[in-house]
Amino acid sequence: SVLIQRLLFQPLYSCYETPNPTKQQFNFNYALIRTRRVVECAFGRLKKRFPILKNSRLFNPTFAANVATVLCALQNFIESTG
Repeated sequence: SVLIQRLLFQPLYSCYETPNPTKQQFNFNYALIRTRRVVECAFGRLKKRFPILKNSRLFNPTFAANVATVLCALQNFIESTG
């Protein structure tokens, strides 16, 4: 499991390890960090409301994308209606 995570996230972590990043690299890294934080918070809220995400193993990427889309729509509907 740790090996799989390391292989999957290696491209993300390598961009942080630039010793002297250019301004463009710095701006990209900063935007990536902010975007990642927003996505993680959104999925945290979804997991809190829809416990199926905590225990479910969504191996099929197409199905997982569809589930995420539907749950985001439901979350937005619930929040907009109070």
